[in-house]
Amino acid sequence: MLKERLKAFFSADSVFTLIFALFFLTSFKKPLTQVLLIVLMVFLF
Repeated sequence: MLKERLKAFFSADSVFTLIFALFFLTSFKKPLTQVLLIVLMVFLF
């Protein structure tokens, strides 16, 4: 239920999610951070 709620929240704020992801990718240019971000996005979506 919590995962579905998070999924609905992030799908509603997809623009914010993209900006948030781009911010992390540009701020932390490290492979580990990108992998963690991808895993987080896969878990949420």
